[in-house]
Amino acid sequence: MADETTIELVLTGEGMSPGKIRSQELAEIIESVEDMIAPMVVHAHPKLTEDRVVVGLKVTIQVIGLH
Repeated sequence: MADETTIELVLTGEGMSPGKIRSQELAEIIESVEDMIAPMVVHAHPKLTEDRVVVGLKVTIQVIGLH
């Protein structure tokens, strides 16, 4: 069974809503997270190389109203 670790990235703040964030900006964030995770995986599993590490992605958009 594969090791399972979850890293959650939450984007909040003014202007952080669907339709206001460009897909290119979101892609840059995701790429940075992948660049952060791959070396940690290789460190834990020395037989792997960073180019063999695949980071899965699950996107959930939640709009909760104003407070």
